[in-house]
Amino acid sequence: MGADHLLNSSSEDFKSEIDKITEGNGVGVIVEASGVSSMLTGAFNLLRRGGKIVVIGLPKADIVIKDPMRNFLIKAVTVKSVYGRKIFHTWKESERAVAEKKVRSELLVTHKIPLTKFQEAYDLLCSGKAMKILIDPSK
Repeated sequence: MGADHLLNSSSEDFKSEIDKITEGNGVGVIVEASGVSSMLTGAFNLLRRGGKIVVIGLPKADIVIKDPMRNFLIKAVTVKSVYGRKIFHTWKESERAVAEKKVRSELLVTHKIPLTKFQEAYDLLCSGKAMKILIDPSK
C-alpha cells in the first residue's frame, strides 16, 4: 500500500531497524491500533524529538513509559487518543473515502473464499497469514 519499509516485530529488532532507517533519529508518528499495552509502552522509545503517538487501540493493562525523562519529556512527545465514539460518522466518512477512490480498499483483501470453505477461512485468519478475507455466500 505504498509503505517505504516493512518490519516484522516477531523476527526483527524494531529499535535497531528503525535506527538504521532513520539514521538514529527515530520516527515522527506512531499509530498504535493493536491495543496491546507492551506495544504502546515500547513505542515511546522509537520516537524522534517532537514525535507523536496516536492511540487507537484500547489497552486493557497499564501503559509504562520507560525512562520517561529521555523517552517522553526531553522528546516533547504529543499523545493523542480516541475521544468519544462517532461510529456512524466514521462509517460515513470511510464509505465516502472509498467511493471517491481516496482509499484503495482492494489492496486490503488478501483472500476471497467461498462460504462452503468457511473453516479454511477461519483457520487462515487465525494463522496470521491473512489480512482481510472476503467470504462469498453464493458459493
